[in-house]
Amino acid sequence: MKRGARLINVGRGSLLDEAALVQALETGALGGAALDVTQTEPLPAESPLWKTRFVITPHTSGVSDRLLGPASGDIDRIAGAMV
Repeated sequence: MKRGARLINVGRGSLLDEAALVQALETGALGGAALDVTQTEPLPAESPLWKTRFVITPHTSGVSDRLLGPASGDIDRIAGAMV
């Protein structure tokens, strides 16, 4: 991946090596991450991910705009915060 790229995982938490993800975020190899899934859910309070540039959603990536209603506009705001 290009240095500073952003990673999005809405598949399975087990797809990512979270320790490697933390390292990539801390070193700037990744510019940010958006996770809908983690290896352990909910993400433990002591997870080092909480100290990095990442956004976490409540494992509802499949929810439509119709169901989100007014909150659907927050997607642009959250994505912009990662820039």
